[in-house]
This record gives sequence, C-alpha cells and structure tokens, in this order.
Amino acid sequence: MKTILFATDFSINSLHAIRYGLELFKGQPVRYILFNAYVDPSSGVTMTASYADVMRELSESMLKKVHEQLVDDYGYKGLKMDLVSGYGDLPFAPRPIIEKRGVDLVILGTSGASGPNLAIFGSSAYSMMKDAQCPVLAVPLQTPIEVPSNIGLASDKVMGGNEPVLAPMFEIAELHGSSIMGVKVLKKKVIDGPAIIDGPDDQFPFIDLSANDPLEGIELAIGEYGIDMLTIIIPQRKLLDRIFHKSVSKQIVKQVTVPILTLHG
Repeated sequence: MKTILFATDFSINSLHAIRYGLELFKGQPVRYILFNAYVDPSSGVTMTASYADVMRELSESMLKKVHEQLVDDYGYKGLKMDLVSGYGDLPFAPRPIIEKRGVDLVILGTSGASGPNLAIFGSSAYSMMKDAQCPVLAVPLQTPIEVPSNIGLASDKVMGGNEPVLAPMFEIAELHGSSIMGVKVLKKKVIDGPAIIDGPDDQFPFIDLSANDPLEGIELAIGEYGIDMLTIIIPQRKLLDRIFHKSVSKQIVKQVTVPILTLHG
C-alpha cells in the first residue's frame, strides 16, 4: 500500500493540493497522512515547553478541522487520514515520519508563480522539493482538480525511460493513461522551432528545445503540447537552478501553473 503525506499550513493553497492529490489517487489503496509543521512565531525566541504544548494542541485541532472539511464540505466520505503534528520547519519537521512510515510521496500546495525564481514555490516548498527523502509533488493553486493527461519530463539530456528514478512518474501515467513527453532544454539561440525526436527504444518522444532561457522553453512546451504535470529530477541542479533563476535584465514575469513532480536521482 502506498503512503502519501500531505504537508499543510492550513492555507487555501494546501487545501487545494490535498484535493488534487485525493483526485489523483482516488480508488487506490493509499494510506494518507495529514501533516502540519508548527513553529514558534516569535523569531529568534526559544519555545518554552508550555508554549510548545499550546502550539501542538492548536496544530492538532486545525488538522481535525481540515479533515472534517474534506469529509463534510468536499464529499470525501469515509476518508481516513493519520493526523500528525511536528515541530520545526520544512523539510526537517516531517523527516522522522517520512522515514518511520516509509512515505512514498509528499504533496504540498503552492501559490503559483510570481517570477522565474525560487520564490515560485516559496522557500519551504522548494526546500521540500530539493531535500526530501522521497518524491515531492508541488501543486499550484491555479491547477484544476483533475488528473493529468500529458506529463512532461524536463531534462538536459534524452532519457530512455528505464531509469529507476522515473518509476513514480510512470506509475501516475499508467494510473490515468497519461502520455509522457520528454522536454530536452538547452540554452542557445533559437533558429528553428521545437523538434520532436524519439528517445532510446522509442520509450517516449522528446521535444528538443533550444531557447534563449530554459524556463521559456519549458513554458513553450507546456503551452504547445498541453503538458499538465511536469517532472524534474534532482540532482540535476544545474537545470533546476537555470529554470528558477531570475533574469533581472530581461525582467521577465512568468507563470508556472502546472504541478511539478520532483524526483531524486
């Protein structure tokens, strides 16, 4: 049985991500964990034992309310979730339960893009994507509550599809009959439009994109080919850094509105 952890801060963004995740794995044998990381709101002040108890109780109470809201307001009758509170920031707070419960996937919400930099997901969400011990699915608030039809794999090289790191992506694709298309992104001057090339063994096609900026290329692929979930592999840090690097000179404001599945190689 797959174990999925929803990281929530009780925002509308995280509630949206929970609903997206429940739709994504509807009808599957899944054990759900609803997790909240609580911290001392007073920066630089060590939390006393009594205050820690108050914060934990508040966190636990809010988790119960979220679960009740999912059942009563959104129709997830019979939904079972383990409600867990943990002290600390992301990605550190959920690490013990991820290891103890053998979590297969973390799902969290984001507010969407305000610019092509790390602030797209917020520092906490980005930290989870980068440092979690398991795959992470970041769901922007703009994402419709529906399963993906076309999954894109962003890479700076053509992949064969047999790499073990890609297994979570293929599981989601097989579950919903989603197509997979690789997006090979290289930064160079654009001469021709995107070319579709076959991957090794024709596992899935790759869009060979040459763009002035990798983020522009990925956005082109998302728009042109209807990609509604994007997969990125870490430690392809060079690609990740290029995608989320803000170009001050161009002052480009981009929008990333599809869920991003982060895998760890």
